[in-house]
Amino acid sequence: ELTPTVPASLRDSIRRRMGLLDPTARRVVGAAALLGRRFDWELLPGIADLDGRAVVDALRAAVDAQIVAVNGDGFVFRHSLTREAVAGDLLPPERRRLARQAWPAIERAHPGLPGATCELAAELAEAAGVPEAAAERLVESARRALATGALTTAEGTARRARRLAPLDEAVARD
Repeated sequence: ELTPTVPASLRDSIRRRMGLLDPTARRVVGAAALLGRRFDWELLPGIADLDGRAVVDALRAAVDAQIVAVNGDGFVFRHSLTREAVAGDLLPPERRRLARQAWPAIERAHPGLPGATCELAAELAEAAGVPEAAAERLVESARRALATGALTTAEGTARRARRLAPLDEAVARD
């Protein structure tokens, strides 16, 4: 598996800009980083445990700090490495707490987990400390890839699911 590496100079720049934000804005941006480069900002109040006004204020501060940008009616991290730097700086307890909030929010917002949301739900379940649920979603994602003829993707996704699945569970056999 390839893991993106954020160059040290960019990581330091992002850290400095994040340091200019108040703790509430940092929590919102951290929650957004778990959702992907393009993120559904309407999910952030429930994930960050804040009201909508506080989330909008946090997003404005993040835009001003050039961490995220407005993209049509939504938001996007200015660069995929920016998102990686923000997510990489989350402490394990922060990541787990935010993932525990984000995972069910994604599943409620996207019934049936269409497209890439299935893998996002798997990533969030794994970050939340529920590898069995992550494996279940990865098996489904592998099935979808297989159905579309993406054999290499299906195999890689199935292997990742197998690593996460408990040995005695049905998902391991799947």
